[in-house]
Amino acid sequence: MKQIEADLIINEFGIATVPGKQKLIDFAKANKNRIGKVSYKLDGDTISDRQRRYMFGVVVKRLHQGFIDSGLNVSKEQVREFLKDNWLYVEKSCPITNRYVKHPLSWSRKEDALSKEVFQQKKDLIQQFAIEKLNVNIEEPDPNYKMFE
Repeated sequence: MKQIEADLIINEFGIATVPGKQKLIDFAKANKNRIGKVSYKLDGDTISDRQRRYMFGVVVKRLHQGFIDSGLNVSKEQVREFLKDNWLYVEKSCPITNRYVKHPLSWSRKEDALSKEVFQQKKDLIQQFAIEKLNVNIEEPDPNYKMFE
């Protein structure tokens, strides 16, 4: 039995999307007149597109400018990696070595994506770092955009 795995994202409005859907369409065309099974996992706790835009458009931008102003010539990609290395990770136990390892959190809507609760906690830590170390104020998200719904 041939299998293919695809993510199905159902947003807060009930609209479903399939990232990389062409792969799924090609698979269906190649296997006509077959019986298949579709299953999905509800995933309403991951960060929204607005929260993702806030991280890239505000947080990364402000930190990048703060590093530039402090004399460090870094790219925005390096700022993203800095965030992943310092805050955007969870520690998971390795069953083989019995030690904890850093597992980066995804900015996307995958299983290991940031949850809304973790997003808020990490955002607060990043804002605190920005104020204390770079003297940069990262403003709160605009509540008019209903970012946390």
